[in-house]
Amino acid sequence: MMGTDSPDIAAERTLRFEAWRILLAEGPEDVAPGRVRDLGLSGGAQGIWVDKARTGDLTPDGVGVAVSVLHTGRSYADDLSEDSLLYHYPSTNRGPHRDASEVEALKWAQRFGMPVFTITPGPAHDRRAVRLSWVEDP
Repeated sequence: MMGTDSPDIAAERTLRFEAWRILLAEGPEDVAPGRVRDLGLSGGAQGIWVDKARTGDLTPDGVGVAVSVLHTGRSYADDLSEDSLLYHYPSTNRGPHRDASEVEALKWAQRFGMPVFTITPGPAHDRRAVRLSWVEDP
């Protein structure tokens, strides 16, 4: 297993903090979905997003490290506050392996002390709010 201080883990952590620095300068509460994708923070509409091409080699099981979680507020509206998110692990019809891989990718973020991005609806229908987050209790 790659150590939490490996150069590859450090590079991924640096990439995430650089994306956050850019978002802070641009305004993280009012972001176009395309900008979120351009910064490598999301790949679409799934709840837990893992960039396997970028992070798959960082974990011994190859599942990668979660980059972001999407919280739409539709299913669990009361689980988001100013300083925390209680995220419910997925249970979908996509097949149990995919859900389990996404859960494990979140656990890898916690093990590596890697930030993840929480993406929520923004001030308008076609905008997003993004927060830098940490997995504390996988």
